[in-house]
Amino acid sequence: MNSDLYTQSELFHLSRKQVLDYAKTNILGKKVFRKELGTNIEFTKRGIKEALSQPHDYYLEKNELVKNIVAILETAPYKEPPVKNKKAGKKSHVLKYHYFSLLVKNVPSQIVVEEDKYGKFTFYSISREYIEKAG
Repeated sequence: MNSDLYTQSELFHLSRKQVLDYAKTNILGKKVFRKELGTNIEFTKRGIKEALSQPHDYYLEKNELVKNIVAILETAPYKEPPVKNKKAGKKSHVLKYHYFSLLVKNVPSQIVVEEDKYGKFTFYSISREYIEKAG
């Protein structure tokens, strides 16, 4: 994409559409086994769309990573422990969130995987890693 021909908003929209089209034929329905979880992580349209919508300092680069999310998730370092769902009223089906580390243009980021009450693990998003500050 030639950034001189498009506004930033148009670039974001085109990026999102291109990656979503790619994901429909190359990612949806795939699974990645992670020994730390003892099960497969599945990829859904909802998770891909959420990842593409998530804000990031390097939005376009983050979206390009989605094309390789299967391979990335196979080797991304697991961040223990999982985090209990604190918004149970809003997402009652989600028990926990699991995080895997990655860098997006040297910015600490994370892959988010949801664990639901039926024991299913689903890719949910890629986001910037937020570190809580003491005090």
